Amino acid sequence: MPEKIHLNEKQTWLQRLRLSASVGAASLAFLASGIDSNPASAEERVPAQVESTPDLIIAFQEDQMVNENSEMSLKIAEAISHLDDADDDDGELLDNPEIELGAKATGPWSFPDQCSEINNDTNRYTNFFRATRDYGLTPILNIIPGSTGLSKIPITHSQRRCFKDTAVSYIHLFASVYKEKGEDDNDGYSDEESKPTMYLEVFNEVNSEAFAPNQYDRNGNWVMPKHIVRATDVVYRGSKQAAAKLDVNVEMITPGLHSQNRALDFFSTMGRYKKELGIKNQITNCFSWHPYGSENNEPPDTIHPNLSTIGLADYNTLLKIIDISFIRQDYPICASEYGVKALIPPDKKYLYPGVTQTSSTLVSEDLQTRFYTKSLKMARCSERLLMWTLFNAVDDPDGAWTSGIWRPIVSINDSLEAKPAYEPLHQTITSIKSGNFSC
Repeated sequence: MPEKIHLNEKQTWLQRLRLSASVGAASLAFLASGIDSNPASAEERVPAQVESTPDLIIAFQEDQMVNENSEMSLKIAEAISHLDDADDDDGELLDNPEIELGAKATGPWSFPDQCSEINNDTNRYTNFFRATRDYGLTPILNIIPGSTGLSKIPITHSQRRCFKDTAVSYIHLFASVYKEKGEDDNDGYSDEESKPTMYLEVFNEVNSEAFAPNQYDRNGNWVMPKHIVRATDVVYRGSKQAAAKLDVNVEMITPGLHSQNRALDFFSTMGRYKKELGIKNQITNCFSWHPYGSENNEPPDTIHPNLSTIGLADYNTLLKIIDISFIRQDYPICASEYGVKALIPPDKKYLYPGVTQTSSTLVSEDLQTRFYTKSLKMARCSERLLMWTLFNAVDDPDGAWTSGIWRPIVSINDSLEAKPAYEPLHQTITSIKSGNFSC
């Protein structure tokens, strides 16, 4: 289990960084073998300059927020925002500024179709950014190879430049939406903390053949981590330059690894390639992974001694790997996707027309509730874990993902119908936000 941190003590990042992660004997044996003793020389053994960041972002992924109908975007954003309504005994709103609620959506990328613009999707993403802005949610955009470019990882110079230009186009759109509100009327923001901030995650489960085929070259070398390092380096530098010119903040997240498929090896190999390529600057603000269990019905506090799966209970091992691989002891970690599929209750099947569920690992909605509250509490008690993300916020009507805390949206005119997980998760968030939560 991660080391416990009492949240009512106002701890800065530097204070938290002094806390040491405990690693079991099996994990230490793993770390001692197979890891380059001279990883990523690039960043020297000095603390990075850590920008002002929240202590935890509690995010909800829902691509229906990227919608031609602005009412749909606003409806979902409003529902997410209601998860944060902590009141004290006098009825005054409590607000712990170290905790933020976020909304996440995906942005496709394809080559050469999409290199400097958002392929006629400007209105849809404008609605996403307006909704997050109007309801005070932190926007998180995950750019992944999609649409006609599904599974096309940028591996050439021109493809990497195209990928970077696409990221920059989203940043421009984000900045323009915030300027609509007149927040930039005084020739810039007064300080760094007052600037609007978006989180940009690049790639998704690139340690999986489904999202990143051709992991090895013809000589059997594992080259996918190298491609990811090169691409993220280009996007990181380009995004930071664009953000500075636009007077906004952009925090980079990468690479969204799946919990299985040699996740630890992928991170350590990224560190080795970063060193070999001579990249001296950092390539991300937060390393990300998806802490799914080895099976859908596996509790989030399950420890995996063989490290074939890296769930939240294996977090300290992940932290140690990243610290060793990139010679840094202050990188935040983002749990950028987590969800548990549930059985559809008989009296709710009319909301999922034609769906037949056959998986033996589906859980009851009551067990889904317990998994979510447990997972969020574990995230809050994990050293340097910056983000916890629920995938998806709203159930798919086709039953593909029944991991949401709301039922499928039948009509834009209807209110979102909460599932059993909603209220316990709401109470947990309220406790965390108000500072009344301790590990």
